[in-house]
Amino acid sequence: MSMKHLEAAVLGLALALPGGAEMLHVSPDDIVNLGGKGDGYLLFDEAALAGDPKSGTGGTPVTEFTNGYINKDLYYPLETVVDLGRVVDLSDVWWFDINGSDSVEVWCGDGDEWTGIGARVTSDYMRWRGISTTCAGRYVKFRMKSPQSALTEVVLYGTPRGPKGDPPAPVIAEHPTMGALVGMNGFVDDDREVLQAVGNLREYHSWQWDDGNGDASTPAYPGNLFGWAPSWVRGTNWGWDFDDFYGDMHKRGVSMQPVFQGTPAWMFGFAAGDSLKPVVSGADSTDPASYKEHADYMFQFAARYGRTVVPAAKLRVDSRNQVRSGLGFVDWMEGWNEPDKNWKTATGHFSPRVYAAMASADYDGDEGRMGKDVGIRNADPTMKMALPGLISIDLNYVKAVKWWSDRIRNTGFAGDALNFHHYCNDAGGQQGLATTGISPEADDLRGKLGRIAQWRDVWLPGKELWLSEFGWDTDAGSVFRAPATGSADAYEMQARWVVRGFLAVAASGFDRAHVYTSRDSWDASPGTFATSGLVHDKYDTLEAKLSRKVSWYWVNTLHKTLRDFRFDKDLSPGGGFHVFRFVHDSSADSVAFAVWNEDDAAPTSTVDLSTGLVSAVVVDFADKEPLGVHGALPVIGGKVALAGVGGRPRLILGRTGEVVSIGKAGIARSEDATRNHRVDGRRGGKSPGLRLEPLFPVP
Repeated sequence: MSMKHLEAAVLGLALALPGGAEMLHVSPDDIVNLGGKGDGYLLFDEAALAGDPKSGTGGTPVTEFTNGYINKDLYYPLETVVDLGRVVDLSDVWWFDINGSDSVEVWCGDGDEWTGIGARVTSDYMRWRGISTTCAGRYVKFRMKSPQSALTEVVLYGTPRGPKGDPPAPVIAEHPTMGALVGMNGFVDDDREVLQAVGNLREYHSWQWDDGNGDASTPAYPGNLFGWAPSWVRGTNWGWDFDDFYGDMHKRGVSMQPVFQGTPAWMFGFAAGDSLKPVVSGADSTDPASYKEHADYMFQFAARYGRTVVPAAKLRVDSRNQVRSGLGFVDWMEGWNEPDKNWKTATGHFSPRVYAAMASADYDGDEGRMGKDVGIRNADPTMKMALPGLISIDLNYVKAVKWWSDRIRNTGFAGDALNFHHYCNDAGGQQGLATTGISPEADDLRGKLGRIAQWRDVWLPGKELWLSEFGWDTDAGSVFRAPATGSADAYEMQARWVVRGFLAVAASGFDRAHVYTSRDSWDASPGTFATSGLVHDKYDTLEAKLSRKVSWYWVNTLHKTLRDFRFDKDLSPGGGFHVFRFVHDSSADSVAFAVWNEDDAAPTSTVDLSTGLVSAVVVDFADKEPLGVHGALPVIGGKVALAGVGGRPRLILGRTGEVVSIGKAGIARSEDATRNHRVDGRRGGKSPGLRLEPLFPVP
């Protein structure tokens, strides 16, 4: 008996509470939209306005739960589950009907088995409608057939069989080092020196590169043969060599996180790219077993580049490759990219139930039910798998994947990281009608990510959090641009916002961030994402081929300077000024500060800090300076006065006691009086942290 059935059986023996039916409280955490798109809590968010419709005193709620008519074939029927937290003897379900006319169905049950409560057509304009029932269950499910099934509020009545339990206690994760957090998106043919600016590379990787390269005549599974070194992208005397690429990046200290896309041509008889889900025609896309071909590919890749040696008899390579296993070059695998994208229609869009099925197959062969020779963990138990990056910062899809995973798996969520994409603009992300990019602070990037982290800490503790795409274009015509502001041109503004974006991610509780992207696709294009690279493009360049933008130098400086530091405290004084403190991973008395003004148009100011520092250097971001410009920063009685603070962040490094106060235009007294220690500055140098006398010695 599953835990869900056992819970229902035990609670079913309890006596009903006295006093009859009551209106049941529903919170946002009680809602799961099974389709993953839209906030089902809109059905319960106006309890005060709704009143008591059963008693004839219902109000007129206004917030409608709908996904509208655009892409309605992807999102309807719209199914939403309410978790009541314990078994309830339901007596009535009431809803406020507004306009349109289509069916609404209601069930209750234990989450696996459902009993119908009733079905109605929403033909009552602007009035309450009720259904009486004797159904008992922990969960209530609503099914709205189409956008015409228009409701603004639901009120549930029933008698709980016991108290509602408290949510799990949050498990707060440790902040990562900046070396582990700072990453970028890139490709196998990028300049590897460019990629070494970060600690993580999210590498776009097409399945067909390893399996036929678009040739539909190559053998299909299980006879397909893989090419890695060289890959199937090859010609006479040349070919992409992933053994060399991954091995070299591993030696350079860059963690590899390939994101797999698309299908091989043999699966459909033509090259489909990522327009079709990797399940053969006619198979049930909600059944993990339907993804055996994809799970086999995940197994073969993990077997080669993971840390566990797999017997050669289980590995399949073509005639130009040698069987190799356990190379230890790759740490993470991401099985798809943006599974919730709606622009590829139903053939390329994964509902949460569909993705949960593929994830279960990819992770461990559906807990071994598909056999031991498919799935990432069956090849390498140390390899980790990330949920594919979603198109927006939205928990609805994740909650639905968790719901389905809990239904189809004994061990729950199949994956080790939750993964999101977000672009800061005046439309709220890549799905809106943006006109310009905006700063991380104006978009409240830290707050948006922080709310995800709070949910993770309670409901999926131990899972990493990734922002695997964010960034800004430099072309003045792009609606995702970082616009020139004051004396700062678009290249500097992109650099400012990318660095501040990384700082916001570090403070939010997320574990990794990957700026989009390594290189421009077309320097002279106003198109979205065409100029979001950290270097210029390979062809139609405005500058020298693949030359580095200001943003590359700034990201490299941030990563190399703070790579051994973790975010510690937000000491911001307000007024638009931000001060973040970082502590060294292994040297307890070494700290760093990032200081900036979120108003890029404001004149620079002096910010006075009472830090307890005994020594300090300041690091300024600069074009053509891979490690920034380092200079001495006087410390008097544990206090520093940092001049020139504006939208361009400045970093302070040093040894310190405890920070006791911080202020703008005036320094509070430090209780820990420390001696002044001046340091001679120079450009370049190693990241400090373990040395004191001096931090940056002059030769």
